[in-house]
Amino acid sequence: MAKEQKQQKSASSSSTNVIRRLIPVAQPANPKDGIEHRGFPRRTLELRVKLRRGEVDEPSFAATLPSDNVSMSGMFLHSTFFLPVGTTFELSFSLPSEERPVTVRAELVRHQSDPVPGLGVRFEEFHGQSEIAMARLFLDAKMQEFSGRYLSSARAKTLDSEHERLVDALAAWELEKVTSGVDPWAP
Repeated sequence: MAKEQKQQKSASSSSTNVIRRLIPVAQPANPKDGIEHRGFPRRTLELRVKLRRGEVDEPSFAATLPSDNVSMSGMFLHSTFFLPVGTTFELSFSLPSEERPVTVRAELVRHQSDPVPGLGVRFEEFHGQSEIAMARLFLDAKMQEFSGRYLSSARAKTLDSEHERLVDALAAWELEKVTSGVDPWAP
């Protein structure tokens, strides 16, 4: 009975194509910056971010703001106006080398007036698997290097199907993470 419930839960969660808030992994402190309190690394990235509240055709609020930095869990947006903390809205933005925009429901979690005025937002729910594009922003170079090494290995060359190689590569990636002690998310 428990196995059937687990299978049903797995099937229903994969069919929704929605990722709720990501669970952060503790990041090591950077001596230059002091103690790191964020759960995901940040990347300085200037993007044009569209904010919207309400319906797509008739939004109750819409604006386009530049970003300052981004992580898997949120971003900082330059802004001279402030909305109430706790306000939720839809965000969309395009990442470099990605065709489809990232779309996410976000919550305003803080205001900042110095040194640069703006809004801190936390991502609450990704749409259309756009969380994968976000993950590639941080992991792409490391995954490209790993996949090149893996695909040139004797083991990969013995596997007959693309599916077999993919599953084997995922296992090899996970094994490398636990045996090397290197966090692929670390900058």
